[in-house]
Amino acid sequence: MKRFMVFAGSHYYPSGGMHDFASSHDTRDEARAAAKKAVAAGETGIHFNDWAHVYDSETGAWWDEESEDWTEEAEEV
Repeated sequence: MKRFMVFAGSHYYPSGGMHDFASSHDTRDEARAAAKKAVAAGETGIHFNDWAHVYDSETGAWWDEESEDWTEEAEEV
């Protein structure tokens, strides 16, 4: 598994967790491009991708494709 993980899915039918896992990448830029492509392509399997997130497994930061914002620190659970 590479550092940057892409998750994508449908707002209406999210699969949840690793079921929304799309791919992993070595760089932030590669992962962001894959996230944008996942939403632009629209469909994976039987559901449409309305959203995509990139998760940095080293820092806990994540990127939201819809808002194009990075959350630079992990959120408290």
